[in-house]
Amino acid sequence: MILLLGALLFEDGVKFFEKGEYERAERVFRTVLKKEAAKKDAVYFYLGRLSRSPSEAIKWFKKVYEAYPGSLYADSAMYEVAKIYYALGIYDEAITIFKRFLKSYPSSPLYQDAFFWYSNALKIKGYKIPQKFKGYVIQVGAFKKRKNADKLAKELRSKGMNVILQEAEVGGEHFCRVWVGFFDTLEQAKKYQEKLKKEGYAGSIIKVEQ
Repeated sequence: MILLLGALLFEDGVKFFEKGEYERAERVFRTVLKKEAAKKDAVYFYLGRLSRSPSEAIKWFKKVYEAYPGSLYADSAMYEVAKIYYALGIYDEAITIFKRFLKSYPSSPLYQDAFFWYSNALKIKGYKIPQKFKGYVIQVGAFKKRKNADKLAKELRSKGMNVILQEAEVGGEHFCRVWVGFFDTLEQAKKYQEKLKKEGYAGSIIKVEQ
């Protein structure tokens, strides 16, 4: 009953937000948090959008990707934090967050924009601009039907994992790969592979470049 009430309140908050009734939206979202209902990742994201100061926005957005890295809002939240630091002229922090974003969410629709601002920040600081990112992912599935890949991805994200869906042509056939990652080192990937194995997911480590 409490979860249902929280869900209904959340939808009301979204409606107020979309109508531009921001004060009412904020009150509703804060009420949802007090009731400890579901959709906290989404509520944190909207509260970040509604924040009146950069520091407050950063606080809410960070809650999204730190507590819920597999959330549908996580990539947008991390992108917003990096953009705020950039706008404030705190370029080193912006670079750190943008780099993390590019490695964590390579399939995000915000990827190209993030790389653009990341490159600009590097130029401003006089740093070298990398052409590619190298690292590792763990492939836990490959499906001919996208809906099967989406189902597994949803299951993994519900456990807080960062999931990447990667389309590929293999032997003339189309597959949708389900990756967990991104990991900077092989050792990190192996350690997470063991974690996945204990949770019942068999996966193989793949070295990739973005």
